Amino acid sequence: MSYRIGIKLDDIKDLNLDKTMQDQPTSYTIPYLPVASEYMEIIENLIREERSGKVFFFNSKYEVDEAVGQITSLSGDQGAGMFIHLDSDVKVRIDRIITVFGKLGAAYDEYSAFSACGFGGDSGKGC
Repeated sequence: MSYRIGIKLDDIKDLNLDKTMQDQPTSYTIPYLPVASEYMEIIENLIREERSGKVFFFNSKYEVDEAVGQITSLSGDQGAGMFIHLDSDVKVRIDRIITVFGKLGAAYDEYSAFSACGFGGDSGKGC
């Protein structure tokens, strides 16, 4: 089964396609938080459907980051941490996923608060 993705060069000009697992810091200072079963089901369905897309997540520096590709596997355990692996050699801890292929992830509520109030501070928006 093959997929065709319509992407314009302007859409990916800021995308760092050289990002690999070796380039990513793997040590999160925030402890792993087990995710609800609904998020696991979303990921398992995406693996089974062999779909490609974009994942937005908080990286280990607590910055919003993104990766593009097909989820090839899920590894780890609910105690130490679960990771998705993309065919673009990127791995993402699942409790740090904001959206995965347009579906809400486990860290979406945290992102919503982060974007409204800024990290660790009050932006004057009633935070």
